[in-house]
Amino acid sequence: MRPDGYPLQVPACLSRRTASVDLRAIASYNLPDITGVTDMALNKTDKRREQICVIIDDLGGPHKLATLLHVSRQAVEDWYRRDVPAIPQKHWPVLMKMGVSLADLAGIKE
Repeated sequence: MRPDGYPLQVPACLSRRTASVDLRAIASYNLPDITGVTDMALNKTDKRREQICVIIDDLGGPHKLATLLHVSRQAVEDWYRRDVPAIPQKHWPVLMKMGVSLADLAGIKE
């Protein structure tokens, strides 16, 4: 039985705080945390999704980022909504000029 208040889909990321709270709530519902460590409940895909949400938020949100990249807002939001969340490589040079590191874009731990 599903607890009340949990959405069926991952909500749009609005900030670092809400992104991590929402993903952890969803992950803990799908994968019960028996270890007591909250990071254990997040799988690799959800961690990458959270990283992409933080990048989007730090650059001003999906509306501003879509305007700067000359794409639609929905295209930017699809970066973290895909089954395998990723930022298309064709946008990396512009994002790097805006201060995002290559490691963050590629999803590599520093």
